[in-house]
Amino acid sequence: MSQPNHASVSEYPPDMRKSVASNIATQRRKAGMTQSDVGRILGLEKETVCRIESGKISVTIDRLQEFSNIFQCSFHDLLFDENQERHALTSVITKMLDDLSEEERKSVLRIMTETVGLFAAKQGKSNARGVSA
Repeated sequence: MSQPNHASVSEYPPDMRKSVASNIATQRRKAGMTQSDVGRILGLEKETVCRIESGKISVTIDRLQEFSNIFQCSFHDLLFDENQERHALTSVITKMLDDLSEEERKSVLRIMTETVGLFAAKQGKSNARGVSA
């Protein structure tokens, strides 16, 4: 018989706990919900939800799954924020470009710019960044 997963986010580094707490608040706002709404759904006081969102109360993995279900977001969205993902992606791209010559880097930038432009056009957006190779 398997035990429920009660691992706590408090087992992770403090900066990750803060990030998870902040992501919970962000996803709640994106879902158009108040702390009272969330508390009512989970059977918690509004103050408890506030303390979770401020990182004063750590949440279990099971509780994160409940937040994910309520906000209709992925579990990943609660664990990692966009800045962390962008930083990781930037690091990967930088490492890939490290061994290229200046001319090769310019070619890669040109290809990326054209590709982003194609995706933006497909989505009906313009490339507001004005990046040019």
